[in-house]
Amino acid sequence: LIVPADLPAYLAVHAKVNPQAPLLEAQYRIQRPDGSVRWMSERGTATFDSAGAITARIGMVMDITGQKGVADELAQNTMLARVASHVAHIGGWSMDLDENRLSWSDETCAIHEVPAGYMPSVDEGISLFPPEYRDRVRALVQRCIADGTPYEFELPKLTATGRLIWVRSMGEAVRDASGRIVRLQGAFQ
Repeated sequence: LIVPADLPAYLAVHAKVNPQAPLLEAQYRIQRPDGSVRWMSERGTATFDSAGAITARIGMVMDITGQKGVADELAQNTMLARVASHVAHIGGWSMDLDENRLSWSDETCAIHEVPAGYMPSVDEGISLFPPEYRDRVRALVQRCIADGTPYEFELPKLTATGRLIWVRSMGEAVRDASGRIVRLQGAFQ
C-alpha cells in the first residue's frame, strides 16, 4: 500500500536497523484501495539473535494525516505571513517585562537596519527615537505596562545606521491567566 515514491526511503530506514541501532522511525504515505492517500508514522524496535539476524519486531503504525495537514497549513500560513510582512513593511515585536528585552521579527530588524535575530534592550529600542520623542514613547509604554492601555503612534525614528525614517508603532499588553500583565506585544510599520 506504500506510495511508490515513498518506498525507497521506507526501505532505507528498515535497512539501517541493526543490533547497535534497533530503533526505527519512518513516515510515509499509503494509498488505500479506494484511492485515498493517508500519511502513516511507524515506530518500532527489533530484537536480534547472536548472529545479528532479526528475531522479532515490535512497534506501531499510526495514521498522522490530520497532523500532517495541520503542519502543512501552518507552514503555508507562516510563509504567507512573512510575504505580507515584507511587502507591507510590517514587523512584530514582543517585550519581555521580566528581562526588559525586546524580541523583533526579521522584518522589524530590517526596518531598524540590524541583523535578523537582533534583540535590543527596551532602553536601546527607545533610544532609537530622536531625543525629543523618547519621553513620550516611554510614557506610552509605561502606561501600557501599568494598566494595559494599548497605544498607537507615528513618529520619526533613527535606524541603527542613523537613517531617519517614520514608523507607525502599535502596542498592547498580554496578561497571564490571573490577569497580571506579563509582556507587551505589537507591530512596527
